[in-house]
Amino acid sequence: GSRRSSARCRSPAVPSAWRRRHAVAQTRETTSRRWRTVALDAVEQPRETTSRRAGVLTRGQLDNGRGLARGHCFRHKHEVDNGRTSSVSQLTLGFGTNGSVTNYSSVRPHTQEEVLKESSKLVTFVDLCGHERYLKTTVFGLTGAVPDFGAVVLGANAGVQKMTREHIGLLLALRLPFFAVITKIDLAPANVLQETVDGLCKLLKGRNVRKMPYLVKDAGGCLSCARQLAEGARLVPVFQVSNVNGENLDLLRLFLNALPARRDWVDKRNDRVEFCIDDAFNVPGVGVVVAGTVLKGSVRLTHGQGPVLLLGPDTTGQFKRVQVKGIHTKAVAVDEVRAGQSASFAVKVVDGNKTDRQLKRAHVRKGMVLLDPELKPRATRAFAAEVFVLHHPTTIKRGYQPVVHARTVRQVAAVQDMNVELLRSGTRARVRFRFQHYPEYLSPGTPIIFREGNTRGIGVVKRVLYDDVDVKPMQVKKEALEEAAPVVTPLGT
Repeated sequence: GSRRSSARCRSPAVPSAWRRRHAVAQTRETTSRRWRTVALDAVEQPRETTSRRAGVLTRGQLDNGRGLARGHCFRHKHEVDNGRTSSVSQLTLGFGTNGSVTNYSSVRPHTQEEVLKESSKLVTFVDLCGHERYLKTTVFGLTGAVPDFGAVVLGANAGVQKMTREHIGLLLALRLPFFAVITKIDLAPANVLQETVDGLCKLLKGRNVRKMPYLVKDAGGCLSCARQLAEGARLVPVFQVSNVNGENLDLLRLFLNALPARRDWVDKRNDRVEFCIDDAFNVPGVGVVVAGTVLKGSVRLTHGQGPVLLLGPDTTGQFKRVQVKGIHTKAVAVDEVRAGQSASFAVKVVDGNKTDRQLKRAHVRKGMVLLDPELKPRATRAFAAEVFVLHHPTTIKRGYQPVVHARTVRQVAAVQDMNVELLRSGTRARVRFRFQHYPEYLSPGTPIIFREGNTRGIGVVKRVLYDDVDVKPMQVKKEALEEAAPVVTPLGT
């Protein structure tokens, strides 16, 4: 059948009394403007509509039914050709003080500078991959983007698939509150839509998930769900929307406006600078630009020059002294960024001879960091972690080599030692890992995810082990501590 023509979307305002009561604690600033922000990681089923939904919300233009809106999220030509997201992209949705969307007006979309100038709150969509082939990129985005909430998107005509269970399992493993969005309700027959809703509710209510799905149908439900989700309730709001005719998009927009941030970055702004890199570019006329998230401290330009930081570790474990010469956030040039903000820095090497000062894109990889020299950082190949195995077909022994994700670090690591003889699904243990290719920068308390085939596990770094430290073998327990896994097994039934 024919599709409706594209039209501008309207958004309802959040009641001012509710907005004052649930003010967001986190504030991210530029030198001239202050706004509140919420970061969302959105995961989708293969060939579904996370990109399309984000494009509709941020552009204010409905989809034509053939993927017009999703083109704003794609970064590569092959994504446009096959319609599959294969990389991590970000879009920003701004809200004014009265709850109206600042990304567009009735005339045209606004520029990014205009959005930041007029917004009192920003919602950042981190668009992730849905296809199984790009699962490593999805895990990289979940661990590296430091989101506040997750959004699981599935098509009404496709139902709950294997990757839906996989993504929900990852969100639960990371203890990330999430909501669900069922799209294409204009395309699916009524009985198929009901089967999809029933399947999703059954999965969420299952013994491995133990969540309470709530079908959002009015503005009151939006505000109540936003408050309870931020407070850590077991609730999972479920929205049923259409990106073609705009049905229920106003409810989703109202929910995003009312959703407060979960993380408080204010206390970390006075710490030493720590910036984890998730991407790097070579900009003509500028040089190497690194992008990522400021985890601690703040970076400010003074008379056009930024501070000197340490970039590394490289493949040999060394750090280089670099100077920040330009800062962008949300594609806008600024003079300062603080903890909790995503940003990109133009950097140059300041020490050494002319050859040593040449910084190329190939010298920077994902997982590297920018650090304050006062921290005197060291790279490591080994670390000890407290882990919990979510799912494994058989048993894990010493020598097992999964891929370990720790924020933006992603590398194969071997199990050197552990305090149990064997690891099985539902087992918790202390494990010593060793990176197989090159050293990385880690700190105690960093959450990790390890995976290999159908194996999934989570953990926390307890101790960083340097080569000059004598490490004794772990004492093996007589019996492993086994307990029921509180999350969905990634390939569960």
